[in-house]
Amino acid sequence: MRGVGRIGRLAALYLACWLDMANAQPAFESVDEAVSEARREIARLSAVLTRDEAQFQAELNAAETALSRGNTVSQVTEDIGLARRFLPEHSLVQQMDGRCQRTFSQLNGRQQISEALRCVNDLPIEVPIALPYQCSSLRMIVSGSRMRLVGFVAQDADHTDLATRFGQAATRDVEVRPWPVCKALETITLPSTMVSAPTVRLLSDQKVVRFGESLAFDVVTPSIPSFTYIAYLQADDSVINLAPRQGPLRQQHAANQRLRFGDGQVDPRVFTAAPPAGPEAIVVVSARSPIEGLEDLETGSDGQYRTANGQLISRQIYLAQLDAALTEMPENVIGERELSADLVYIRVTN
Repeated sequence: MRGVGRIGRLAALYLACWLDMANAQPAFESVDEAVSEARREIARLSAVLTRDEAQFQAELNAAETALSRGNTVSQVTEDIGLARRFLPEHSLVQQMDGRCQRTFSQLNGRQQISEALRCVNDLPIEVPIALPYQCSSLRMIVSGSRMRLVGFVAQDADHTDLATRFGQAATRDVEVRPWPVCKALETITLPSTMVSAPTVRLLSDQKVVRFGESLAFDVVTPSIPSFTYIAYLQADDSVINLAPRQGPLRQQHAANQRLRFGDGQVDPRVFTAAPPAGPEAIVVVSARSPIEGLEDLETGSDGQYRTANGQLISRQIYLAQLDAALTEMPENVIGERELSADLVYIRVTN
């Protein structure tokens, strides 16, 4: 049924265009213009989908005629299957509520297409905004007449300034992430291209950890086999490589593999918070192919990240190398490189 396949492809194109528009820095003079342009684009593409909805019945009639002439059901419904396999996996559909996700998994009739159109038209508009804060990332989300900001800034003073500009309610989802955590967040967010990302969490689920308390944590690898790198950025400005390669070549981790560190049980090591106090972070990066820039940092028998004179590298050196490594395209990779990352922020106090 070519009509259904075309509708599926138009819906996919619509979603891809919306994603590009939401994630790219808009070339507009103001946030208001960006939001207005986003609304015009949604209206234009919704009109295209609406016209195709009307055409669906004609295509359905043609399909019924084809069946009556002896075509098989599998031939007529092949494009439906393709659309249903593709759209539910789209990243924007994954962000919708359960009802809309079910609708996109059942795009095999006019009613489902109408419901999918409603889901699309109800999507909030999201645009990045630039404000004069160092080491920050902010996005404005507009839904109807409501507006809120999400993202992070590096200092409490910046957050206070945001609340003064936009109000407490609009800025409650903006977090304070001091350097080097803010820089690490900037670095790992921009190149993320893998359909699944690793996750990292402290076993205690605490954000503030006092001296002597546990820093044990779990990492779950992406849903595909990957090469995973785990680094701990300490408050004393050093970086610990917690996943050095074992042998001359790094081995892949299995899909959805759970790794535990520093609990004294699954991992015999015990990780606890220690002086000095300050911001710390666990950075986890996964990729389909080894990340050469990080591989090159591993020196010595313990595989730690060290300078030429044998000292553990600083957080600034690590972040600069990580940024370069994630944006570098290996020679043996064709097309877009697949990688993703996660980070957990820890504030160590006495």
